[in-house]
Amino acid sequence: MGFWNDLWKPIPVPFWNLNEMRAKMISSLSDASGYLEVAEYFVDDMGKLQEFRSRIDKTVEVLSLPDTVVKNYMTAMKIVQAVADLRGNIRQNPQRAAKAFGKLFSGIGELAHYLPFPVNSYIAIFAEAEDFFENIRVQMSPEVHMKERGLREVIDGI
Repeated sequence: MGFWNDLWKPIPVPFWNLNEMRAKMISSLSDASGYLEVAEYFVDDMGKLQEFRSRIDKTVEVLSLPDTVVKNYMTAMKIVQAVADLRGNIRQNPQRAAKAFGKLFSGIGELAHYLPFPVNSYIAIFAEAEDFFENIRVQMSPEVHMKERGLREVIDGI
């Protein structure tokens, strides 16, 4: 059984420092861009080299952004997951619906800084609203909301 245990054992993945990797990639791509700039003097078709160089420079520019790409990707995935949770009949599971709406509004609020001025300041308040709908759902449940005995029967009888 030793072979089968080794076969199904998870493969160890070394822990990489993402900032260090990003710095190395930026350095390597900047060097490549410099080499392409020198190569432009020796090649007849400079258009292709300039195109490759501009793509490399754009990649370096994106990699130089401080974690915004990863953060925005995670926020976008939060929105995608929230929309997926909201599909179907959400009335049967109000807890799932409240959490999904919270994720949706929170994700939209986190990405609001890309919107123009008047809109971004109003929508940015949703960034902290991930638990808002769940808290409202809990507070509006009859067990929490109507603590007095007999109040529910009086309201239902009206």
